Amino acid sequence: MLKIISRLPVFILTISIVMPAANADSFNSQVIKAVFTTDIKKNRPINEVLILENNIKKVYFYSEIKNMQGKKVYHTWEHRGKKLYQKSFDINEKTERLISSKILEKTLTGEWMVLISDENKVPIKAVMFKYIKKGSLAGKGIVPFR
Repeated sequence: MLKIISRLPVFILTISIVMPAANADSFNSQVIKAVFTTDIKKNRPINEVLILENNIKKVYFYSEIKNMQGKKVYHTWEHRGKKLYQKSFDINEKTERLISSKILEKTLTGEWMVLISDENKVPIKAVMFKYIKKGSLAGKGIVPFR
């Protein structure tokens, strides 16, 4: 069960990285949505994680990708800049929903990032959340979708 402690505003840093692509197709790709969530229902995220207390051990990363049919896309999970996990996806449809997840060790607090990259490992988008010690959350770290 998730507990919302207060209604204070919390800001999340979402970084979109634009780099020269290895081919022109990368410029036509698009990330429609990219969020961390505590669960997936009916192939969709139930909320958006901005800050997560370390009593919650599993987190999902959901992304919706458009116009990359026939390509490969990666979710690369990093903790404080160190690559810990990577999942690849073969894109078959015009719009694909991609889901990866990670069991988080209680001691690995700090900034987490998933980097979405194309088949040439060119970054498309990066999304971050903060994993903190239980009891230290002063504001609202999980935003429910309505």
